[in-house]
Amino acid sequence: MPDAPNYTYHSETYGRPALQTSATQAWPGLRVERFQLEAMALPAHFHAQHLLIIHQGRQPVGSSRRSGPRTEQDRFHFGDAGLYPGGEYGALAWDGPADVIHVHLDAQHLETQARQGLDLSYFALHDRFRLQDGLLTQLGQQLLTAAGREHALGG
Repeated sequence: MPDAPNYTYHSETYGRPALQTSATQAWPGLRVERFQLEAMALPAHFHAQHLLIIHQGRQPVGSSRRSGPRTEQDRFHFGDAGLYPGGEYGALAWDGPADVIHVHLDAQHLETQARQGLDLSYFALHDRFRLQDGLLTQLGQQLLTAAGREHALGG
């Protein structure tokens, strides 16, 4: 089995470790992390993995990001999520404390898994700055809970 690619995860970008992480789990193509962050801004950046961010904070937080010449802004509430396929992203910022779950999905691993049961020539996720999906919120919370257990997810 080939070695896992060496990715930069957001714990490295934020300059602090995740409060919870699945890094010790043998979950190929998947990492789950939880962060509690103060208001901050990040410069333009790149992430190789697809990233789902699920907001857990009780207080709404305003967020903005630059995408070329335009700026997107929205308020994220508990359960809101953002879906960001691997790639380059402009600067982003949020204006208050954020409690978030990050679900990193390896793009190549996800594409391989999707093709195993389907006749696909290409698999793509589409960028969503903010979305609401209660099932994704539950999935993120359950993955985070499982990450702290020995032999999680049938491992």
